[in-house]
Amino acid sequence: MRQLLHCFLLTLCLLSSVNAIKPSPSITSNFEIAESVPLETQYGQSGIRHTQQVWLDMINQARRCIDIGAFYMNNKPGQALEPVLQAIIKAAKRGVKVRIVIERSMRSQSEAAVNLLKNIPNIDIRYLPMHRIDGGILHAKYMIVDAENCFVGSQNFDWKSLQHVHEIGLRVRSALLAKTILRVFNMDWALCKHPNFATRNRFIYAKSAFNVSAQRPAQVSYHGNTLLIHPAFSPHNLLPTGLDWEQTQLVNLLHSAHRQVLLQVLQYSPVKSWGQRGYWGALDNAIRQAAARGVHVKFIVSNWNLNKPAIRYLKSLSLVPNVRIKFSVIPEYSKGFISYARVEHAKYAVVDNDLIWVGTGNWEWSYFHDTRNVALIVQGTEPNTQLSQIFWHDWNGPYTHYLQVDQKYHAPKTH
Repeated sequence: MRQLLHCFLLTLCLLSSVNAIKPSPSITSNFEIAESVPLETQYGQSGIRHTQQVWLDMINQARRCIDIGAFYMNNKPGQALEPVLQAIIKAAKRGVKVRIVIERSMRSQSEAAVNLLKNIPNIDIRYLPMHRIDGGILHAKYMIVDAENCFVGSQNFDWKSLQHVHEIGLRVRSALLAKTILRVFNMDWALCKHPNFATRNRFIYAKSAFNVSAQRPAQVSYHGNTLLIHPAFSPHNLLPTGLDWEQTQLVNLLHSAHRQVLLQVLQYSPVKSWGQRGYWGALDNAIRQAAARGVHVKFIVSNWNLNKPAIRYLKSLSLVPNVRIKFSVIPEYSKGFISYARVEHAKYAVVDNDLIWVGTGNWEWSYFHDTRNVALIVQGTEPNTQLSQIFWHDWNGPYTHYLQVDQKYHAPKTH
């Protein structure tokens, strides 16, 4: 009885602390889509803020803590990421505790940005040896401010991502959602220092009464309506108890479609290129099954996806009735070639008129099975409408082209 009373009082305390958090004064909405728009292009939607502006608002309003999970950080003096890094420094100097986890294999690429941050009091940076832990990489890109304001999206913490790549992300204010994502962040934070089974199992088997999941989504008020939002994570082997796996959730999303599915991703392939090679049919079969039910599938991939063997499977998929596939080509910047840029890097899905998926990983086997990624699934008509408008602007715009099965394609130079 005493233990039950203790648990009850602890639950009340946690719920009170969650509800007591006040909104950031300059961010009035609990939800928004953010878009990175490449310079000299026709991208961008009215009412959709650019990524840098959203990040700066979040960081500038931080009062207690900022937690960032990043594939890498790439700064160039005078370019778009530098104001973000300076905002982080200012936050730390006013007492905000900053924790940053970066993929260890990208340490050299992150050196310039890290050098700006590493000697600032209240900023702690660690590197995650993901390959040693599960064979892949930390590929996620997310930020949590004051344990309530979350950002998840395709945007790397890279100056190019903010001004030379097309990206989509979501900002959601929900303390319960933040608490759930922080279970994964805290696990990775600990694994940076102690990448062993004892640390891994301690977080995997830790129980929490406040997981946000498909069965218990967070409820977020947005323009007078209630959105239902839950996260999903990869890889499957590094999921704390009670959290949802990305592959299962994305397949379920496709299985739920009745009328229309709009898909966009940097790279898609049902071929397992690492480890045990072979066919990975989870998403491919779900797309084909949706089309066979009469669902109209529109799919945009980047021109980086025009390599073998992926292009062969894309051509095969394009022959399925009700499936149409386009690839995008963003023009080179007028001031010259930029490596790993000028590309569609977004990863999202729009299902029927009330569901969306926005994630950090590409749709290939390794991104779900051995790589750290995060996605948000949102049920609500207004987010669906907004992301649909972004998709159709791209689909009908000047940068996308129908995939032709009788043409030979080659992936472009990336670096």
